[in-house]
Amino acid sequence: MALVVAGGIDYEDNYLSTVEILQVEKHAHLFQGEWLLGPRLPTELSDAAAITTPDQQALYIIGGTSKIATSRSVFILSCQSLDDILQDCSWTKADFELKSSSAKGLALSLPRISMAIPMKDPNLIECSEGNTLI
Repeated sequence: MALVVAGGIDYEDNYLSTVEILQVEKHAHLFQGEWLLGPRLPTELSDAAAITTPDQQALYIIGGTSKIATSRSVFILSCQSLDDILQDCSWTKADFELKSSSAKGLALSLPRISMAIPMKDPNLIECSEGNTLI
């Protein structure tokens, strides 16, 4: 497993494109390892949402803010091999974007669900399994 810290703002309010990766070895509920510099983000970015694919083969960085604007971009960190995460990983910009800019958002992985017609309350959507999303 690896922990990834991507972007952010430093103590002088500079936006960062740095990426730090901790290759984790779990021993007795303690995480051990060394933080290493990974491939830089394609742009300086803070306040983005992040999520891994279900198979944990890629990391998506979604939205965020830069010095000049709030972003609609999606960046993907993928690796050719997990043997050498620092050499075999790179960022690509997804060929899709958010419909509107987003910062300080939340990214979640959901199982496939088919959506039904919205209920009377426009803020609620009923899923085919009968669950309600707000």
